[in-house]
Amino acid sequence: MKDKLNKLEIFQKSINSTFNESPVLLSPKDYELRYKLMREENEEYLEACNEGNIVEVVDALGDQLFVLLGTIISHGMQHIIDDVFNEISGSNMSKLDENGKPIINGQNGVLDNTKPLGKVLKSKMYYAPDLERIFEKHKL
Repeated sequence: MKDKLNKLEIFQKSINSTFNESPVLLSPKDYELRYKLMREENEEYLEACNEGNIVEVVDALGDQLFVLLGTIISHGMQHIIDDVFNEISGSNMSKLDENGKPIINGQNGVLDNTKPLGKVLKSKMYYAPDLERIFEKHKL
């Protein structure tokens, strides 16, 4: 992921966009822009799927990744995002039940009307990601 983040760093700097070296909260102007960019790409993804256009699907996915990586850099989290991802991945794997099976909303007699159908629900094995530990590890 570092090579992609490096490309986004160059891009952000070349267009005078928000860039930070360490984690920060963005101004409302900046975070609202980042949100709107992500929303726009999500809408393009949905439209491409609805149209059955695989080329536009991959275009939307590439654009989503580009905007997301730019948002990571805007927040100055490029140096910790790998650790964050790994921590969240471990936490998500802990959603599996004691037999290593997912508990999927709307399947096998499980239904939580507050969650989307098809969402993987938390098992009793679940543990929350410890993101504070990552900030401490990086002395942030």
